[in-house]
Amino acid sequence: MRARPAPQRTAGARRRAAARVVIVLLAASLGGCVFLPVPTPKHGFGMIAPQTVAAIKPGATTRLDVLFLLGEPRSRFEADRAFVYEWQEAHGEWILLTAGGGGGLPIPSLRALAIRFGADGRVERLRQFGWSSRMGFKSFPKEDAREREIADWLGGAP
Repeated sequence: MRARPAPQRTAGARRRAAARVVIVLLAASLGGCVFLPVPTPKHGFGMIAPQTVAAIKPGATTRLDVLFLLGEPRSRFEADRAFVYEWQEAHGEWILLTAGGGGGLPIPSLRALAIRFGADGRVERLRQFGWSSRMGFKSFPKEDAREREIADWLGGAP
């Protein structure tokens, strides 16, 4: 009896077989995974410390004092009658642990400090704004919605 030759696989069949192998390996590696939030101390770039905000006194702190304390604002409105500073901070991590290793993603919040100055150049009022992301992923309100909220508080359009 003569042996039959093995059937030749097409390129599409080889890709499907490779995809099945990848799916099986991925499923095996995620088989015992754990995904959980872990709180961490607040950290971020450009954060404004609470004691710095407390040093800004309505009626006493001038526009120049604010610039000295905080530097250049992200936005200026109404011929420098209002400054807005923004920063992002993380207050935890989503940790993924698997049999093959792990990793983490920060749980971010977006913050803003809006400062309104009077005609004399002194701080009239200030307020901090904060927006947390859903489920720890970056999905904040759109920038125009955030600016509208701040502009409403400042008393006019940016």
